[in-house]
Amino acid sequence: VRGGLSPSPVAPSSASPTTPATPSPTASVHVTSAYIIDGDTLTVLWDGHEVTLRLENIDAPELAHDGAPAQCLAAEAKTALQVLAPKGTPLSIVDSGLDRYGRTLAGVYLPDGRLANAELVRVGLAAPFVVGSDVRLLPPVRAAQDVAAAAGTGLFAPTGCTIPGRVASAGNDLDALEKQAANKASLSLLAPKVAAMNVTLTTLASELSGGSRNALVDGLPSATRDTLTRQVREFTTRLAIVRESLTGPR
Repeated sequence: VRGGLSPSPVAPSSASPTTPATPSPTASVHVTSAYIIDGDTLTVLWDGHEVTLRLENIDAPELAHDGAPAQCLAAEAKTALQVLAPKGTPLSIVDSGLDRYGRTLAGVYLPDGRLANAELVRVGLAAPFVVGSDVRLLPPVRAAQDVAAAAGTGLFAPTGCTIPGRVASAGNDLDALEKQAANKASLSLLAPKVAAMNVTLTTLASELSGGSRNALVDGLPSATRDTLTRQVREFTTRLAIVRESLTGPR
């Protein structure tokens, strides 16, 4: 595995709302896409050798591994990178050295000059990611994050398995649960639903707290995370009221 070229620092750019600016490659080398491993990792042919690249300053949802299930949008992120850089695609990369797994950290530039790292974030399938002082590509990646947030795409989608989608779904389920409780539904019907809702809200609160690495959470701007956290707390309070109503006279 090769590494060691040191790119010049890139100043924050004045990206347009629709097309994040991309820093021009410096000290770039030319490689060919060989195999897409997941949404932020691929192998390339570099001077006749197969080298694993880890896209710098982004983090995509994890595919299933070591007994852990795949995260939401993991398959979509891998597919997106396959579309951007299918096998045989000529790529220009700026090598930033090796990560702790021996992969080459790199900015990966497509034949049309776009930065693949930022493109994955722009469609909401990866999050900005920093390890130590590794911030060279953060300006275009952050600009791409703004585009995805404005479009409500990928991990910003308000429905489905995303964090915003799960919070919205929990709110809808809680509304229905409150109506059932108000209509004096049977304890045997409501108790399992209350228990399941408690698990859902506890899990969401834990994920939003940022206790562990999760691209679906880390990719959300802090203001969005704060809003979702407040909603989960509100739902938890409302659920406690429903739970208490189950123990009173019926």
